[in-house]
Amino acid sequence: MKRLVLINIILFSSLFIQAGNPTENSSTSSVMVNGRVIDKSSGDEIVGAEIKIGDKTIYSDLEGKFTTIIATNTKEITIKYISYLDKVVQIYPFSYNTIELELSSK
Repeated sequence: MKRLVLINIILFSSLFIQAGNPTENSSTSSVMVNGRVIDKSSGDEIVGAEIKIGDKTIYSDLEGKFTTIIATNTKEITIKYISYLDKVVQIYPFSYNTIELELSSK
């Protein structure tokens, strides 16, 4: 009986240890990215700009800000907004606190 209880304890504790330590695969690791979209000439916030990061599409809020979680292997952001030139920016997710994205009008 004691042997059975000991085996169960070892099995369950090994499951918890493994669940808490995911493999270090860059495709499954993620990081939070914060940013702000502004007009290049005036510095005004751009509300509702479309931001495509990896397979996600999000939109800037009333202050031109956005926040999302992305895979660490994501390398570029595409920003679009009516009457502005589309912009593609290369990113490195661990290099930024807040990404400031400037759009130029057409």
